[in-house]
Amino acid sequence: MPEKFILKKNTIFQPIFLFFIIFSSFFINASDSSSTITPWELWKKQDDIHLFYYIYNSKANDSTNDENINIKAQFTVKSSLSGFLLFIQDTENIPSWLENAYESKIIRQVNQHENVFVTYFSSIWPSQPRHMVLQSKIVQHDDFSIEIISKDAGTHATEKHGSIQMKVEEARWLITPLAENGLQRIDYTLRVNPKGDIPLSVLNQLALDSMLSTIMNIKSQLPKSRWQAFDLQHIKELPRQP
Repeated sequence: MPEKFILKKNTIFQPIFLFFIIFSSFFINASDSSSTITPWELWKKQDDIHLFYYIYNSKANDSTNDENINIKAQFTVKSSLSGFLLFIQDTENIPSWLENAYESKIIRQVNQHENVFVTYFSSIWPSQPRHMVLQSKIVQHDDFSIEIISKDAGTHATEKHGSIQMKVEEARWLITPLAENGLQRIDYTLRVNPKGDIPLSVLNQLALDSMLSTIMNIKSQLPKSRWQAFDLQHIKELPRQP
């Protein structure tokens, strides 16, 4: 049975699946630790949004075969921590903000903090449809920040419409409450093998465009989301400033 989290304020019980959703139109993955060794290049700065990328140059080191897309995003959004988590877990609403996604669902609950889930993405020319299967875990630290760590969960899902399953190497979010009331800083790094025959440079551009659109959707929709009216009992919020 799925875990039930207590939502305060309206004092109701509602089954909420705690899982990691990806910010991209056809892939996901991240490792903040990789940012210390990866020569990131700034792709776009738009207001408080910073998007970086890295494409491995095989000529620089023939002993390494890196077929991965590497993207890092940094931005802020106005939301409570609970509101953020509940928003990205609202499966019926996901297509309204997650660029090119048409279905996401829980496959298996490992325990109260871990789930295996699949997300399906429609094709974007010239790329074929993609899907990914992840096992995710959430941890809240003493400074109130939340870390969501995901790993590839293998072949737990059924292929749909000829979609290609991507290989997630690493995935990590860091959500940090700022001193300003209701503002969260999001640090998101991803590293994934998209599979297929399309050149990485093409897929990388599609991924960056899709991530930017998704972030803009989140910044627009999340502050007004109905989930801002609820608190997850197991999530501690940063005390509001007077």
